[in-house]
Amino acid sequence: MSREQLLELSVKDSPVSVRRASTTASDLDSPKGNPDAAHLELLQPIPDESTDDSESITSNLQGITDDVNALSLSVKRSTSYLGISSVSAVLRVIIWLDPEAQALFGRARSSSDTPHKVATSPARTEVFLSQMQASGPSSLWEEIPLIRAFFDYVHPFAPVLDEDDFKKTYMTQTRTDARWMLLLNAVLALGSIANATSHEDHRHLMYWQRANEHLGIETLGSAHIETVQALVLIGGLYLHHLQEPNRASSLMGAALRLATAIGLHRDFSETMDPNGKSRVSHSINVRRRVWWSAFILDAWAGYCLGRPSMGRITHATTVTIPVSVSPLGALFQENVQFCTISTRMEDSLAYSPVMLDEARQALDASFIDWYQRSSVQDSTPRPDTIVPHGVLVLKNVMRWRYNLCRILIHRPILLRCAMQRVPMEAVVPDQREAIEICVNVSNTLINDISNTWQVQRPCQTSGWNATWLLHQALMVPLLLLYSKLLTEELEQTCCELVETGISAFNAMRTWSPTASRSHDVVSRIYYTSRRHSSGVLREEPQCNVQERLDLSQDSWVNLNNATQQGSYDDLTLMNPNDVSMESMYDSLNWTTAWNDLFQSHTSYEQQGELDASAFPQDGFYQ
Repeated sequence: MSREQLLELSVKDSPVSVRRASTTASDLDSPKGNPDAAHLELLQPIPDESTDDSESITSNLQGITDDVNALSLSVKRSTSYLGISSVSAVLRVIIWLDPEAQALFGRARSSSDTPHKVATSPARTEVFLSQMQASGPSSLWEEIPLIRAFFDYVHPFAPVLDEDDFKKTYMTQTRTDARWMLLLNAVLALGSIANATSHEDHRHLMYWQRANEHLGIETLGSAHIETVQALVLIGGLYLHHLQEPNRASSLMGAALRLATAIGLHRDFSETMDPNGKSRVSHSINVRRRVWWSAFILDAWAGYCLGRPSMGRITHATTVTIPVSVSPLGALFQENVQFCTISTRMEDSLAYSPVMLDEARQALDASFIDWYQRSSVQDSTPRPDTIVPHGVLVLKNVMRWRYNLCRILIHRPILLRCAMQRVPMEAVVPDQREAIEICVNVSNTLINDISNTWQVQRPCQTSGWNATWLLHQALMVPLLLLYSKLLTEELEQTCCELVETGISAFNAMRTWSPTASRSHDVVSRIYYTSRRHSSGVLREEPQCNVQERLDLSQDSWVNLNNATQQGSYDDLTLMNPNDVSMESMYDSLNWTTAWNDLFQSHTSYEQQGELDASAFPQDGFYQ
C-alpha cells in the first residue's frame, strides 16, 4: 500500500486539525488483535499485591520512589501494571534469552557492598532541608531568577500560565491563600531545577516541601483553574523529575477531572459569534492552553508504560487548540497533533501487545507525515532567526519523542522474534522490516540525543529528558546483542550505538539525576553481552516454553543501577572481566522451574528596590 493509503487507513480525520480535536467512530472501536500477541502477554504480568514498591525501592536506591519507569532496572513483579511499551518488558526478554547471565547478576551482595553514596544521600538531603528551613523564607531576589528560568525553560513545555498575570500577582505580594501558594511553589520548584547548574542543587526540594503543605485531599475539592494549573505542573513535570511516575499519573488524573469539572474540555456558545466562529479572548486562550497542556503531558508520560489512555480523546472534548502567531504557539499546536497520534498508539498497544501489520504500518505513516509537516526536523535554527533556548530544547525533545514512538510501534515485533531464537534471514519480510525500522530509528535517536542534548548550552530541562529517552532507545541494540537476530554487521552497529549512548550518559551526569545510574547499568548489561563475541548465545538450559514464559508468578530480578562502582569516564578503562554484575541486582526470586536451574536466588537486596522591571517584558504568548 502507498503511504497515502496507509494514512487514510490510519485515521481519516487525524491528526487533530489546528482548529479542533476530533475522533471518528472507528477510533473508539476495539482494534483487531494480532495472533502473535499471546506470546507477549506474559511480558505484562499481573501486579504483585504482597509488597510495596515505594518501600522496597526507596530503602535501596536514592531518588527512585515508585519505579514504574524501571530506572532502578527492576524487572521483578511490580505492584504497578506495566505493559509491552515499558523498559521492564525488554529486560524480561533479555533475561529470558540469557538466563546464564541472570545467574551472574543474582549473586548475593554483602552489606559492605552497599554504596556509600546511596546510603548517605537521603541523609544529606534531610540536612539540606533542615538548613534551608532554618534560614527562613527565600527572598524575592532569590525567587525572581527562578521565575524567569521557569518561563524560559519550563513554560514552553506546558504554557498553562499567563505570564503577565502571574508576574503581576507575584509582584503585589498580597496573596497567601493555599491555592496561590501551591501554584507559586510549583513554579519555583521547577524554576529552581531549570536555573540550577547541577542536578545536585537540591533547592527545588524546599519549594516542593512548601507546595506539599498546600497539597492534600482538600485540594481536590477546589475546582479552580489555579488548582488545575498547579496539578498539571506538579504531576506532568515535577514528579517525573523526582522519579515518582505513579504519583505523577495519579495527580494528572486528578488534574484532568478537575479541568473537566470547570469545563476546560469544552468551547461554550458564549465564546461563539453569530456565524459560529470562535471569539478568542485572552482568558479563553488561557483555558484552552491549560486543557491541552494537560493533554500533552499526560500523553508524554503514558506511552512508555503500556497502559491505556483512559479516554484522553473523546467526542465530548470540543475545546479548540489555541491559535497563536508566535513560534511557540505553532509548536504547541504541533505538539497536540503529535500527542493525538501517540494516544492512538498508546491505546492500541495497551489493547494488544502486537498490532496487526497493516495497523502498525498505518500508524507509523501517521507519525512520519506529522514529522514531515512539523517544525522540529532541524535542530539548528537559521542564522537570521533568534529562537529562545527553551524553545530549542522543546523542539529537540519533541523530535526525540517522535523517534521513540516509532520505535515503540515496532519493538514488540523485535521482542517476539528475539524470543523465537531465529536468525534474521529466517524472519518474514514484514517483521524483518519492523526490526530494521527499530534499528535505524534507534540509531537516529541515539546519535541525535548525543549530538543535540546540550543545544546552545546544557541545562537540566534538556538533560533529564535526554537521559530517559536515550535509556529507552538503547534497549533496542542491547536486546539485539542478546539475540540470534544478530549479523556481523548488525553486531558492530549495536556495539557502536551502545558505546555512543554510554558516552552521552557520562556527559550528562551533571545535568540529569539519573544519568550516572543509567550509565552504570547500560554499561554492565552491554559488557555482559560481550562474553558472546559472535552474538550467538550458548546452548540454552532445557526447559519448556511455558516455564520460560510463566513470568506472572515470578519475582523478577532487580537490577540495582549502582553508582557504587564509581564513574567510568573512559570506556577504554572498563574491562568486561572487571565489571561486577553483583551491584545490578538486589534480589532474585524465580519460580520453582527457574530455581531448579539456578540456586543463587536469595533476596537482597544582591538586594535593592524591587519593581516590575525585574522581569523581561517579552513573554512567549503576547
